[in-house]
Amino acid sequence: SETQDSVSYRAIVRKVVARRDSVLLDGSKPMLWKPPRLPYEMNSLRFYFTIPRYDAPEAKRYQYRLVGLTDTWSTWTEETYRDFNSLPEGRYRFEVRGYDVYYFTSEVGSYEFIILPPWYRTWWAYLLYAFAAGGVLWGAVQWRMRAMVAKNRRLEELVEQRTRQLAEANEEIQRYNEELEQMLEERTRHLILSERQAAFGQMVQGIVHNLKNPLSAGTMSTGVIRDALKKAEENHDETLEDVKRTNRNLMRAVNQAVGWIERANQNLNDMITSLLTKSRSDKSADRRVIDLNDLLANEIAFLQADKRFKKMKKKHVKLSKDPLRVDVVPGEMAQVFQNIVGNALDAMHDSKDPYLAIETFHRDGCAVVIISDAGPGIPEEIRQKVFDPFFTTKSPLLDEESDADEPKGTGLGLWMCRQAVESFDGTIQLETEEGKGTSFRISIPLAKSGD
Repeated sequence: SETQDSVSYRAIVRKVVARRDSVLLDGSKPMLWKPPRLPYEMNSLRFYFTIPRYDAPEAKRYQYRLVGLTDTWSTWTEETYRDFNSLPEGRYRFEVRGYDVYYFTSEVGSYEFIILPPWYRTWWAYLLYAFAAGGVLWGAVQWRMRAMVAKNRRLEELVEQRTRQLAEANEEIQRYNEELEQMLEERTRHLILSERQAAFGQMVQGIVHNLKNPLSAGTMSTGVIRDALKKAEENHDETLEDVKRTNRNLMRAVNQAVGWIERANQNLNDMITSLLTKSRSDKSADRRVIDLNDLLANEIAFLQADKRFKKMKKKHVKLSKDPLRVDVVPGEMAQVFQNIVGNALDAMHDSKDPYLAIETFHRDGCAVVIISDAGPGIPEEIRQKVFDPFFTTKSPLLDEESDADEPKGTGLGLWMCRQAVESFDGTIQLETEEGKGTSFRISIPLAKSGD
């Protein structure tokens, strides 16, 4: 017993079975043994093992591991076989050791083997895969290229078709634009003409009203003379002293009537001169150098025909003493003045204390005209729109339902003012404050001395 304990021994792998029916080892290994190369289908193995100790066989215990799968030894067990199923390809070494009733541990017994990969993981399979992938890739590239060529051809045809359609649409839009521009131009001319006719009608009404005064004065004067003559005829039985007194009264009445008639004729002459001057100014369509003060003076004189302007008690007109020579179209400049003054009068049509100021001077090489009113001012939210075409806060010019005395407009007045002033290289600026009034400042470069 003591001798047996002192003798070393090795655990034995006595039998190896693959797939439960293929015996790989049964007994000891041959001298020229080589690790078997097992096909992948034989990757499930059972190892039988033992130790060459025969005392108390029920006391034997074993420990094993499969190197290549794990380096950890199993727990001690009394079983004499171990199964490993579905092992992946690779090189393995099964190791086993045991101890006997005397707890003497044996040396390690082992069995090496190689499990080959399945055919679809062999090098030639991978090579085949590479060729197949290359073929698929080449085919995909060829298919993609053909598809792209076909798609590009379709896109080119579609682009060409859309280009033709777009060209046709552009031609149609251009035609519509031309028609709209013609319609807009015609409509604008109509509105401008309507506005000018309305302004002209208002001025004619004022002129007729003003003509009544000198004509009435002439009529009244002839009536006074007729009454004096009638009275002289009725007093033919009076004394010489009475006749002299009657003659003196007659001469006094005649002189007074002649004075009235002379003043009436002068007023008529002034009005006709102002009307002719304005008519010539409005008809001028060519640019020429004029004195802006003269043009404004004529316009202010003509404004006496406007009942609103004539009745206004608070008017302040201060024209520059120096001539303001500017290169403009007189008719357009007169229209600018009329539009701005007309807007000022419209803004104050309900005002109890209207006030209008017109001032001219020169500054920084420009002739400056400032026209101010004491109207309600322009709200901040619409100040940016006042120079836009067709924008107006008044009733439409052709609106028959609105009050006859209510100001009307087309929304083109200030737009035309800006267009005209800027065509003379000038500027027009708005200054306004709600509740206090509005001022328009017009600056036009002075003409050069040689012009």
